[in-house]
Amino acid sequence: MATIFSADIADSDIRNHVADVEKLVATHGGEIVLTDVWGMRDFAYPIKKKKSGYYVFYYFDAPRETPHKLRDAIRLREDVIRHMILVNEYMPERKGKEVQSGTTTEG
Repeated sequence: MATIFSADIADSDIRNHVADVEKLVATHGGEIVLTDVWGMRDFAYPIKKKKSGYYVFYYFDAPRETPHKLRDAIRLREDVIRHMILVNEYMPERKGKEVQSGTTTEG
């Protein structure tokens, strides 16, 4: 699942927002395999009058009905500008809980 958080969120608070979405996935029956944090990126065009956002990608295993439940729950979050849930045949190895800037950290 690709998620773009608002750039208005302080850098110190972004980890809490990332953890909240991880809990949301777990609440709806999913299991996080990998969280890939890309950080702040500029948009090619404005989205909701914003020019940049904080990109985070979640890889998770979940039952078939989970993406629909997640979509509905994430739409209610004001901190998420955009999101996209994809079914991916490729699942990354479980290297650690979070990957940021090419390094793996255990969490």
